[in-house]
Amino acid sequence: MRLLSQTFKALSDETRLEILALLFRHGELCACDFEAILDTDQSTVSHQLRYLVANGLVTSRRDGDWMRYRVADHPGPELQLVLDTARTLLADVLVARAESHYARWMERKACCGPLYHIGGPDGSLIEADPPGAPVGVPIPRPPRPPHFS
Repeated sequence: MRLLSQTFKALSDETRLEILALLFRHGELCACDFEAILDTDQSTVSHQLRYLVANGLVTSRRDGDWMRYRVADHPGPELQLVLDTARTLLADVLVARAESHYARWMERKACCGPLYHIGGPDGSLIEADPPGAPVGVPIPRPPRPPHFS
């Protein structure tokens, strides 16, 4: 019962729901993407992402200097049921504002490179919407971005 209580508390925030809706729709996103798309500051995004990760709804991975987030793959049966229901409910609810911000952001994004998700048959990364290439083509892992001191 406690797990469900914590899960519903995690889903009771509009920003966290927007984050989940974006992840359901776009797979994996970088932390900087949420800042631009949701038009909010880094500390708010970090707090909300940390909350979703701590409650097992979202997972993160480090990619060089960047943190990338996606919906948890195997969260357990109760959380999976909640995530499946949330995915259905949020499928048509993604705020038009957030989606238009996403499109504008992707046009000018230069901070952490293209978006990737794990999906090749060998576990390779697949670029989401690679320019000039068919979607879903396995590509090599991109080089790490230079570290900015």
